[in-house]
Amino acid sequence: ETQADSRSQAHEFAKILKVSTPLVEPGCRITKNYEDGSQEKLFLPCPHCGHMQTLEWENFLANLDEEQPERSHFTCADPDCGGIIEEHDRPAMFRAAREREAKGEEVWRAGNPKARRFHRSFHLWSAYSLLQSFERIARAWLNARGDPASEQTFFNDVVGRAYKTLGEAPPWEGLRDRAGESPYARG
Repeated sequence: ETQADSRSQAHEFAKILKVSTPLVEPGCRITKNYEDGSQEKLFLPCPHCGHMQTLEWENFLANLDEEQPERSHFTCADPDCGGIIEEHDRPAMFRAAREREAKGEEVWRAGNPKARRFHRSFHLWSAYSLLQSFERIARAWLNARGDPASEQTFFNDVVGRAYKTLGEAPPWEGLRDRAGESPYARG
């Protein structure tokens, strides 16, 4: 990766595209590349009040109905609205976002605008895809939940985020001290 980046330096206006899904935190290169960049997300208008917002996993998870996954939805991020955003609202939300963009409104908003000139980075996940139903996303989560390997695959492939492992490790100092007391030779 570093070698490919350095080879592009020979061309003044070279473009480097790193298209991938993140893997595991800490140490995920895709996540680091995203965080080093402009961190742009697509904002869509609420179908009820027009408030511009992103479709966030936490919002979806809070509205995931385990008994009836087909009823899973988002709620508007504007506390004065709180309207339910259902799957059938997405096409109209995309059309409204395109119309706003055509009028000069920014719909791809940067979390790190200073990086926009040199390092653009974007995040989309399955909830933005008209090819993925909210029910399918909900059922995939319900099937993956509780199994770390399945949860990682879900977070990587569906949510587009690095998976944070929850394992515990002993303090490194204790391991170092025990290794020093060992009768075995190093090397």
